Amino acid sequence: MSELAEFVLDLDDLDDGQRAEVGRAVLRVVEASASRFQVDIPGGRDDVPEPAARAAEVLRQAAGKTSRDDRDYALSGWLDARDAHLWDALVTFMPWSYDGDVWDGEGRRIANLHDGEVSFVAVAIAQVPELTAIVGPGRLTPWAEVQLERRAAGRAWARSHSLSALGWLVVAAGLLLVPLPGPGAPIVLAGVVILVVGALVGRLNRQEQPDQPQPSVPDGSCPDCGHTWWEHAGSGNDRKGMCGECAYEFEHRQRDTDAPGCRRPVPGA
Repeated sequence: MSELAEFVLDLDDLDDGQRAEVGRAVLRVVEASASRFQVDIPGGRDDVPEPAARAAEVLRQAAGKTSRDDRDYALSGWLDARDAHLWDALVTFMPWSYDGDVWDGEGRRIANLHDGEVSFVAVAIAQVPELTAIVGPGRLTPWAEVQLERRAAGRAWARSHSLSALGWLVVAAGLLLVPLPGPGAPIVLAGVVILVVGALVGRLNRQEQPDQPQPSVPDGSCPDCGHTWWEHAGSGNDRKGMCGECAYEFEHRQRDTDAPGCRRPVPGA
């Protein structure tokens, strides 16, 4: 089994068109290794161009999802990635999908689709330079590093909450023993003491952590979309650079225009 280099992609600094272009290029990189794929096929959107709509129909037909309900939303199930017609349909429709996976012939996931972009990719070591040239070195994070960060966060959470968990267990055990002859009340008291100590330790840990700088967001609203600046890029409440409120309206078809939304950043951000 050949070794794969696994990466998480961070494309937040790109616009929708650039993310689509990068995602399609990444899928072409893994095409030779792909054996099967699955993807969801949302419908009922007015912003899907004709080529993508035709690609969605190809996927629906291949999956046998042609009912009226399937026109609104369908899951393809596993399709043959070695079928060039189906693979081309996946690449074309990818920016309008929500979720999907691509697996190789050895049962390994080599690409993950999320919200219209490729969020994870695994390629042969020899393909890493090609992938880096497509995505950009600053937008690729090795999956091993992501796992280490998650484990570190999990250990930090366990350390900060272990005393509290132990305290509640001791309190529960003491309460069960209270009606019986024995040291039920002292055990409950010991559990309360552990809870207090755990709370104090947690407070000390939080005080030792540096405060995260808060974004400086002015009052008022964006002149382009009319939404508060707190929804725009630079506020922390945006949706991949798009005004969060515009994105919500777009997803729920509450906008008067087909344009997906405002991308003006917070002044000074």
